[in-house]
Amino acid sequence: MNEKRYIQIGGTPEKAVSGDYKIDVAGIIKEAWKLTQANRQAIMLAVMIIMAATMVLMMAFAETMGGIDAVMADQKIFSGLNMIVTTLLSPLIVGLEMMGISFAIGMQAKPAMIFSFLRKSAFIALASLIVMCLTNLGLMLLLVPGIYLAVALSFTGPLVAEKNLSPNQAIILSLKATRFQWLKIFQVYLFVMAIFLPLAFIVVIAAQNFGVIPAAVIAVLGLSWIAPFFYYVKGILYRQIFGVRMQVLDDNAEGTGESFFSA
Repeated sequence: MNEKRYIQIGGTPEKAVSGDYKIDVAGIIKEAWKLTQANRQAIMLAVMIIMAATMVLMMAFAETMGGIDAVMADQKIFSGLNMIVTTLLSPLIVGLEMMGISFAIGMQAKPAMIFSFLRKSAFIALASLIVMCLTNLGLMLLLVPGIYLAVALSFTGPLVAEKNLSPNQAIILSLKATRFQWLKIFQVYLFVMAIFLPLAFIVVIAAQNFGVIPAAVIAVLGLSWIAPFFYYVKGILYRQIFGVRMQVLDDNAEGTGESFFSA
């Protein structure tokens, strides 16, 4: 019986907590854009599935709270509902993030991958809830701590899924690793935000002047590029900081093998 063999792509958790990794902001943006140009259909389809699930859950919960108009009118209720829905869908969202990581390490991924981590739903949902609570607390106390935590904890979900960590282990590892290059990581995320905000503005203007349908078309067209780009950016960052371990399978007696992503 052959022993399992593994290869490590990118960084490692051990190197990450000592700051032994590099973040090339321009290089990451360029690589993510190339991936977006070559492979955006799979991730966009996965995004659409999650968006549809979000709408269904939001509407279902809203009906039990007096209707969607009542929920939208109360910011506290809407925020609480959004947190509940995000927590419930967090295993799918993490699956989407893992798709980005898969492409970032040269592997392919199908939209069905968003369902691959349902067996870890409890840990992923708990981690997501803790991260949201910590981030919201930081935002309420002062804007800067909230932004810092949002960036520093952004890899918690994939760490639970790919490294098989508990929520507290993933949170601690993400905090320890990102403190060395937090500003550069923030710059990468800021670039994504800078291209998303104009789209949001255009969609709002279109909705006000031309109606919901034209605005929705513009939103979908814009997101078909921005959403894959974001998840590729995040996948590349994860690869550079924490790395991914892949199992190598021998497919014949002579030892010629292939690798697969076994997260």
